[in-house]
Amino acid sequence: MTNQNISLEVRWIRIGIVAGFIASVSYPVMSFLDMPRMVTIAVGAAFGPSLAIASVGLYYFLRLHQESVSGQIGAGANLLAGALVTAMIVVQLAIRITLLEYLDQHGSDTSVQGIVQWVWNVVLGLDVTFDVFIGIGTFCFALRMVTHPKFGALYGYPGMVIAVVGLLGLNFYTFPDPPRESGFAAFEPGLYTGLWYLTVTIQIWRSLQWVKETNR
Repeated sequence: MTNQNISLEVRWIRIGIVAGFIASVSYPVMSFLDMPRMVTIAVGAAFGPSLAIASVGLYYFLRLHQESVSGQIGAGANLLAGALVTAMIVVQLAIRITLLEYLDQHGSDTSVQGIVQWVWNVVLGLDVTFDVFIGIGTFCFALRMVTHPKFGALYGYPGMVIAVVGLLGLNFYTFPDPPRESGFAAFEPGLYTGLWYLTVTIQIWRSLQWVKETNR
């Protein structure tokens, strides 16, 4: 491994940390805060790319200890998840903005609302598709973490439980409706997944000295 490659890996890890924090902040902000239109679109569009970039950084961090198939699958699945969630959020925002503008101009129209409900099912389908890929990516990353010196079972096993029980199991059980709309608001998979990735990002940030020492 050349010095140039090592330097590139370190840069990816640092960029991944920044992207991880952006993804961890943009998701709850987008979900719970009422913001101006342009800010909402910008924050929503930032989540998917940030998730993808952070996943590449996490892959390189895990790779410093040992290359693995699970790490590669995790990175690939999360890259696809980032693209899917971006499509989902943009379509979701477009429907909401278009509907609000129409209602402001023409008032309530049951026929239009019925069409919107059918189109909204596309958003729900994209949401579950995103959960499938982020669930696979999270499980594979967590599996690799079990034997990693900077993560271990403390991070690995909870990540696998979140992926299997929450992202895959609960979303399949309540399909096509999201768990929060099916009486499982307290077990919202997105919340626990976001918190898990936030702790992972913090741990990578805390391990930058280890990164430097490993690359000497």
